[in-house]
Amino acid sequence: MRRITVTLPDEVVEALERAARRGRTSVSDVVRRMLATQVGMMAGGERPLPFADLGRSGGRHVARNMEALLSEGRPPDRNS
Repeated sequence: MRRITVTLPDEVVEALERAARRGRTSVSDVVRRMLATQVGMMAGGERPLPFADLGRSGGRHVARNMEALLSEGRPPDRNS
């Protein structure tokens, strides 16, 4: 992990401190979780694919086979 410095307004710091107390954790942990959520990072460093379920693929089995197709790293065959 790397350390960074961020300048925040007093009211934001106070809100972070309240959230840390409610969650019985540190302000650093609250900020880490909030930033990870905001930039779309999940546990394990994986990013969700916001486009994965959008639109029409032209194939009949793409939705059923989406995970396998994504793990192979290839686009779906339009004729399947």
